[in-house]
Amino acid sequence: MANRHFGNLGDVWKHLPLAAILELERPARYWESHSGSASYPMRADPPRAYGVLTYLAQAPADPLLAGAAYTRLLDAHRASDGTLIDYPGSALIALEILGGAARYLFCDLDGASLDDLGAMGAALGLPPEAVQTVWADGLSTLTQAAARLDPAQAARTLALIDPFRPLEPGADGRHALDVFGTLAGRGIPAVLWYGYRTAAERAALWAAVARASIDAAWAGQIDLAEEHDPLPDGAGLLGCGLLGACLRPETVAACEALGAALAGAYTHARFPDGTSGALRFTTCRL
Repeated sequence: MANRHFGNLGDVWKHLPLAAILELERPARYWESHSGSASYPMRADPPRAYGVLTYLAQAPADPLLAGAAYTRLLDAHRASDGTLIDYPGSALIALEILGGAARYLFCDLDGASLDDLGAMGAALGLPPEAVQTVWADGLSTLTQAAARLDPAQAARTLALIDPFRPLEPGADGRHALDVFGTLAGRGIPAVLWYGYRTAAERAALWAAVARASIDAAWAGQIDLAEEHDPLPDGAGLLGCGLLGACLRPETVAACEALGAALAGAYTHARFPDGTSGALRFTTCRL
């Protein structure tokens, strides 16, 4: 299992808007730079308790979250007693929402994860040619794939760029923010997830975003309302966010509404040590 962070708060604020984006944009092609496995056996430890389990406990009280594509998809992964059996990764979320209406390109450097995704595509009844898995650097692979699209094809593609460190160079020396800008410049709807553990990391990331000057980009970010030092058990991150580009205005508006609702749902959240787990949501058009 390549991803040990599944189901934490970072995944919630990746997959909650991603599911909405997939439903609204309905791309003909869906790409991922760092796919991971199809799903992960659920466990109720502090990161998951603060992440997806707190989300599921609070979502029914908010009509927007209760009806969100992410919530409905998670409900399909519950046992008859309501227990979450497993946690779907971003690739499986796309497969379950788009099904046979799209073609998929999944990249990873973990062969077992790619095998899992190929088997999941077959289990969902998709033909072998619909799900392409590539054991290679995802940033380079997506850059090369983007160069082969004409403008009409680019507009019908959605790419998720999902490294843990968006400013760390890939195999060709370019980092994730570079690739995000390249795809956006070609008219490809793209989403970049980023996370940080300290305020200094957050500042460095935003300085790089400002230097990149990516047109028609949007950001939606969640942070712990109280800046803990050290981070409480279960937090994992000080905050995380999504950069989006070439998304329709109604898609951006839906993501912003979900971010505000998520922060509201965590108003009274607590970490195991009793400290506040409340969230703050901020958004901006770049």
